[in-house]
Amino acid sequence: MALVRDADSEITESDVDRVMQRIGLSGLANSPAHKLSAGERQRLCLGRALLQKPNLVLLDEPTANLDPKATEQVEDIIREFNQHQTDVIFSSHQLAQVQRLAQPMLSW
Repeated sequence: MALVRDADSEITESDVDRVMQRIGLSGLANSPAHKLSAGERQRLCLGRALLQKPNLVLLDEPTANLDPKATEQVEDIIREFNQHQTDVIFSSHQLAQVQRLAQPMLSW
């Protein structure tokens, strides 16, 4: 997260803390990314995107190889992009997941 903050002077430490709390990694803020689990790394990557507030996010199998709890956490973060008016394009082999994620975004 520090790399994102260093690259954009408008991102404050409190912004980073808020996103770390939101993605559920505030307790691991000082851990190196390579020591995180697959689900934690995926949430970290999505948190970086939340900080940068892009217009579009492209995700390729964002929940591949994640356990059900981590999958749910990642899906919740993906839904948050809708609140920030960020478009999301993602691929998935799981039709049920596509329906879960696409439905709320269609009402936007």
